[in-house]
Amino acid sequence: MEFTNEIYFDPTPKLKSSPVPILFLPFNNEKLRCNNCGNKYSATNLYRQKYCKQCLLTYIKSIADDNVYFDINIITNHTPCIEHKSTRNTNFLTRNIQEWCKNCSEISYFKNYYDHINTTSQYIFIEKDCKLCEKLIDKISFGFKIFSNCYLISSGRVKSTLFDKMIPILYLPWWDTSNKSRVCNHNLKFLTDCQKWCSYCFIIYVRCRYCLTTNIIFGITDQTQCKKCKRISNINIDITNISSGNHNIDEFLIFTRTNIDNYDKITSYMNNSSNPLNVYSFLEHELKNVNSKRMMEWIPYSQINILEEVAKGGFGTISKAIWLNKTPVAVKRFTNLKDISKYFLNEVIM
Repeated sequence: MEFTNEIYFDPTPKLKSSPVPILFLPFNNEKLRCNNCGNKYSATNLYRQKYCKQCLLTYIKSIADDNVYFDINIITNHTPCIEHKSTRNTNFLTRNIQEWCKNCSEISYFKNYYDHINTTSQYIFIEKDCKLCEKLIDKISFGFKIFSNCYLISSGRVKSTLFDKMIPILYLPWWDTSNKSRVCNHNLKFLTDCQKWCSYCFIIYVRCRYCLTTNIIFGITDQTQCKKCKRISNINIDITNISSGNHNIDEFLIFTRTNIDNYDKITSYMNNSSNPLNVYSFLEHELKNVNSKRMMEWIPYSQINILEEVAKGGFGTISKAIWLNKTPVAVKRFTNLKDISKYFLNEVIM
């Protein structure tokens, strides 16, 4: 596939941005009830993608055109319909969301909605071609499949709020419902109804409810922008307990959690792949770092209770201490150290 890092481009050229927020899709895929109205989620016939029928009906009433906002497949449930006064044809199939009926329709699947657990675990029958680009595909395919000329991935860099360096950002052209970091596999924490982050590997997921796109940021920053509609999302993460206040230390700790240096390989990796979803394999194999070594983190001095001095030398003092009233630790305090350089930090872990 062609991988782009252009400043301006449309990640889903065959689709339009929605004029109103799309609230019928879940942000937390583990929830059973809709965060917007409280009703129980329904699930698509294929892939078991969750959606709220009540909020979908509200959404349909709020738009008055036939523009294509979703890569969607709608079928009949063969139920006699009081609205249509009949049962729809067995072969009924549409991609027009205005033709969805709460009484006699079911959603077979969303293509621009990716759930890692349910879309990678089954053999399914799918159409003969992509309904957006008409590209031919196999009748039988394993798992979820999308096409690179309909879904364009790009990358960029944004300024970190922890240290004086630009950090990578990946722009995905679909709604990603992951509840775990694809780098370290830890649970994501919710910031808002469109933002999650991992306090272990410092990765942030920000989604756009107008375009169903996802930005993955590899580090801490204070805002990001949807590549399609250009809406800016502010990100508010409390860095009190994760930042030392020293840029060199913060950068050092970030690089012990994620192989950000490998990020530049993504262009060649994706250019050699015909399936945009293979980007997740790149994240898992090239950026994963935290499982190969013990994690280093910044611990505020207020969490340390010094018990007694063990040894003293020309460069500092080693003390026995307790961390958070339960964990015995050794603390080395350096004297006359005004500037903590990158060279010094590298020496500490060697």
